[in-house]
Order: sequence, then structure tokens, then C-alpha cells
Amino acid sequence: YFIVGGVISGLAATYSVEVFTLLSRFDAVALGTQRQVLVLSAPLFLLMGLVALLNDVMSSFRRFTVPVIMQLSNSVLALAGLVLFRQQLGVGSMMLGLVVAHLLQTGFLVVMMRRSLGWRFGLRRVDLSPTLRRNFWYVMAAQGATVLSSFTPGYLLSGLGQGVVAALSYAERVASLPTNL
Repeated sequence: YFIVGGVISGLAATYSVEVFTLLSRFDAVALGTQRQVLVLSAPLFLLMGLVALLNDVMSSFRRFTVPVIMQLSNSVLALAGLVLFRQQLGVGSMMLGLVVAHLLQTGFLVVMMRRSLGWRFGLRRVDLSPTLRRNFWYVMAAQGATVLSSFTPGYLLSGLGQGVVAALSYAERVASLPTNL
């Protein structure tokens, strides 16, 4: 996760317009006008995957409330970034808030895993059994399919005109209203 996310984040920060042109169907000129937002969002490729992995580890050890609290802090810090830095960064202030939220989450989760689970973080060689190695690649393939399934609708919708995604979102909310009530 760390290597793949780091490479994608580095490429997205360095070649922001080009990378986001590949990842969406938005016009390169339109993306060029939002370069600051794209650069600020680049670390999220690494941080979102890392936080998701750490949250999954905590859930596997029956620490179920941690992911809920972490998601709440995402929302709060994104809004705090918007309120505090909207004059200087505009929409980029939300990206800054999300990056700060994910950095804080990563730090919090690592400290929590060290204290409550006794984990030690570092690099060391581990010999994996052939079964575990094979299962690892199945899990990675499943994660790749999950990422693609969540990415594809956004990619397809990014080529539609202005307001179409908002209209679809509102229609979905209206359709789910009876169930939510």
C-alpha cells in the first residue's frame, strides 16, 4: 500500500494535470485552472489507503468504534480547513483539511496500535508460507477490484455536463428518503 500509494501521490503532485486527466474525463484546460487543488489532494492517494488499512486492522482486533471516530474527524477537519483557510486557498482549503485529518488519523492509529495491540513498526524480513503468499495476491487482486469498482462511476460521470452529478445525487437522496424515514 505504502509503495503504490507513494508512487501515485508523487506522480499526482509532480504531474497533477496530466495524472488527473488520465484519471478523469475532465478537460486538461479546466484541470489546469485547479492545479493548486490537485496538488493539495495528491497526498490523499497514499493517506486514504493507509488509513483504510489501519482501520481494517483495528476492526479485525474488534476495535469497531475507531473507524467511526476517524471518519467523523475527517469531516470535522475538512470543514475546519474550509473555515480557516478559505480566503487563502478557496476549495483547496478542504483538501488541506482532509490531508491534515488523514495525517492525524495515521498518527493516532499507529499510537493506538502500539499501545493497545503491542505492535512494533519497522522494517524486517519475514518469511511467508506459500499458502500465505498465494492468499496475499488474492487479497491484493480483490482490493484492486474494489478500487476499480469505486473509481469507474466517478470516471464515467466526470465526462458529463455540469449539474448532472448533482442531479443524480439529489435523485438518489429522494429515492432513499422513504427507507431512511
